[in-house]
Amino acid sequence: MSASERCAEGRGVRASSLVGARPRDAVGRVSSAVRRALASRVDEGAAAVVLAVSGGADSLALGVCAVDVCARAGLPVLSLTVDHGLREGSGAEAAHVATLMRSMGAVARTVTVDATTRERGDGPEGDARSARLAALAAVAGD
Repeated sequence: MSASERCAEGRGVRASSLVGARPRDAVGRVSSAVRRALASRVDEGAAAVVLAVSGGADSLALGVCAVDVCARAGLPVLSLTVDHGLREGSGAEAAHVATLMRSMGAVARTVTVDATTRERGDGPEGDARSARLAALAAVAGD
């Protein structure tokens, strides 16, 4: 069974084993971009990095690279997946993303928000975004 298959099952595959010692091609480019983006956090001696991870392919790729970069710098990662509650089964999907991120070395949490309140009147996507950003701000402030 490959590392990515073990990871998909939530079976303890650290991000470093997925990224590799000298990442190349697309993984190398993403890893370099994440390293540059997080450099100031590492240099400032941040206590941790909070990541929003949706479970989509691009979000997971960035999450893997961020966990790898932070692990090499000795910086803990808190992964947050927001369940907007807009689809049946979304809670289980969010829990699966948290399991994946934990298996890679992050501390992972899920937060359920009510994105149906229409408080801002930005439409469903805008309301979901507002609820997600509020949840991230709350977690980052903890």
